[in-house]
Amino acid sequence: KHVEDDLDLCEDGAFVAVEGEGIIGFITAIPDEKTGIGWIHNLAVAPGNQGKGVGKALIQHALDFSCEKGMTHAKIETLVGNDAGGHLYPKMGFEELCRQIFYVQELPKKS
Repeated sequence: KHVEDDLDLCEDGAFVAVEGEGIIGFITAIPDEKTGIGWIHNLAVAPGNQGKGVGKALIQHALDFSCEKGMTHAKIETLVGNDAGGHLYPKMGFEELCRQIFYVQELPKKS
């Protein structure tokens, strides 16, 4: 669903990494012409292919795409518990800007 939503925003901003006949990773990039920010929205690499440079290659491709679209900056978001992203993103030149906390509350069931 998230990838479909991304494609609605930028149909040429989805890229896949393929090995043999299988998809081993994907990334979506959404350029925002008003702000000049290319948003890397979704990134996933199959567990057996993590740590092999697939995510790095996908991010670089999304950055190149964003540059081609005239973006001046790129952003990517992650959760604190995403150790892989927390390790990879700074290596790719991203700097932490801020942290956001999400709160949730279970609502009572209606009878």
